[in-house]
Amino acid sequence: MANYGQKRTYKVNRICWDMSPGTYTFDQGEQGGKPVKMLDYFLKVYETKITDPKQPLFEIKQKKQNIYLPPELCILVGIPPKIRENKKIMADIRQSLFQRPDDRIKSITNLNNMIASSKEVKEWDLQINLQPDEIEAKVLSRPGILVFPTPQPTSPGVSPQPVEPSHKSLEDTNILRQIVCQPVNFSKWAIFCLEKDIENGKYLQDKFYSLSESYGLNIFVDYGDIVSLHNRSQIEDFKDAINSYFKEYVQPDAKKKGPAAPKDPNAGVQFFLVIIPDTLRQEHFYTAVKNKINSDSPIISQFVTARTINRDNDRIYLNIVRQINAKLGGDLWRMNFGQEISQKTMLVGIDVCHKGKQSIIGFVATYDPYLCKYYTQASPQGQKGQEIIQSNVLQDYFGSALQAYRDYNSGDLPDHIFIYRDGVGDSMRKSVIQYELDQLKKILTDEYDPKSEGKPLPHVTLIIVNKRVRQRFFEKSQGQIINPPQGTYVDTGFVEQSEVVDGKFDFFLVPHSVTQGAVKPTHFYVAENSSGISKEAILNFTYALCYNYYNWPDSIKIPAPCMLADKIAIYRSEVGNIPSNVDLHKLPFYL
Repeated sequence: MANYGQKRTYKVNRICWDMSPGTYTFDQGEQGGKPVKMLDYFLKVYETKITDPKQPLFEIKQKKQNIYLPPELCILVGIPPKIRENKKIMADIRQSLFQRPDDRIKSITNLNNMIASSKEVKEWDLQINLQPDEIEAKVLSRPGILVFPTPQPTSPGVSPQPVEPSHKSLEDTNILRQIVCQPVNFSKWAIFCLEKDIENGKYLQDKFYSLSESYGLNIFVDYGDIVSLHNRSQIEDFKDAINSYFKEYVQPDAKKKGPAAPKDPNAGVQFFLVIIPDTLRQEHFYTAVKNKINSDSPIISQFVTARTINRDNDRIYLNIVRQINAKLGGDLWRMNFGQEISQKTMLVGIDVCHKGKQSIIGFVATYDPYLCKYYTQASPQGQKGQEIIQSNVLQDYFGSALQAYRDYNSGDLPDHIFIYRDGVGDSMRKSVIQYELDQLKKILTDEYDPKSEGKPLPHVTLIIVNKRVRQRFFEKSQGQIINPPQGTYVDTGFVEQSEVVDGKFDFFLVPHSVTQGAVKPTHFYVAENSSGISKEAILNFTYALCYNYYNWPDSIKIPAPCMLADKIAIYRSEVGNIPSNVDLHKLPFYL
């Protein structure tokens, strides 16, 4: 941060050892483009004297031209690693950054008083309500999960009788931390690590096996191959080792199966586990090696740091086992969505992420009756900041998603398509709805072709999700101001359309809870609903989906398909590539 003027923050590109304040000059527009010495400029404009004219300069990259700053007038911002690793200090910092609900109300009230007493407001004769409005809100019941009993052994040649699952409420979400509904055995896998981390690799294998046994996960963990590299190995060495192993052991398995062979998740090499060395930069290593795997050695991969293994924390190891199981296509839990949600529903999540150099489309769509298995795609938009998705991209994505649904459901197509569209600002909402909805209807008409095949078009429910809202809700409880409980929703007063008209309505929902600060609601706008599903069912379905994200054993701020679409978009932006193997698009490799 520049410790002068407006105290702006900058990112240093490099240190210029061959430049100094005593010799550096630049053109200043205010003086007619005449060259100005840095020493004179700071003394005249900021009344600041640079004491060391021979110090090097920081180079700051700018769009038009780079700028240079003297280090003595800059201070380092951010949190040092030693402090970041101290949980107690970090908790104190977070507590000071996030206002509690009662403090937030006081801040808002003080701001209102300041504005109301300003000269301009009095001259304009404006009336400002100094106190927050009070409205009635409702709270949804927590959803439940489907509990499947362990199959009982039967006589040879006799098929086991199908057993209906039971319902278990999620009043206590701790159950989500340690269950696996659909276990996938770790039959054949490989660990890549330095020679000094071989013992860590063996320890992980033993831990995976023992935790599966002790927690009753029913995941059989066989010992994987350990591919060790010498201790001075760099990123390129890991890439070469992974590529060689893939060519020798994975590709032959794929050729044996053939294109028409049934896909068995327990057949062939299933995944690679890479132990990130402490000697290499974690983020750079992860991005480079992950990108190489996706491009040239497409297979499920899991990365673990040597530091994480050395913590010897069973909860961390358990999370790794369950995350690998999910990446291999095994459901960790299955939600009970209620009677009105058909088992022939396709759930779609779409997001456009603008964080990186390009705007990236993230697309996910379920193809199983429990709405847990997703087909995934991601690609860049035509230009940065573009929110509307072009028709050819939508056609490609929905066409592939519907084909994945056909493959899994013996040729059947969904009766209902439920779409959660994220990444749309309020100013663009109408345009996005009009364009993308029209394109979707054309795509479905081509895919279903009701005239020739006689298949009726599916019902479509389109919901626009906005998590960047200004509204805040607080609960009055025994004279105190607190956060509203999970499941609180508001569908009157502050909404645009409280009554259902032509299937359209909107609501605010607080699906999650926070331990620090004031909770932010999420706004949902139902832009299309051609089905007979009720408003209450949509509310409960949306809330239940917030519990269906496997990387967090509780409710999150947005429904799972939105979070997954956002995650695959960020993955595509940061890693650079998604797997070239189309079959992996049916697995959550990006978790």
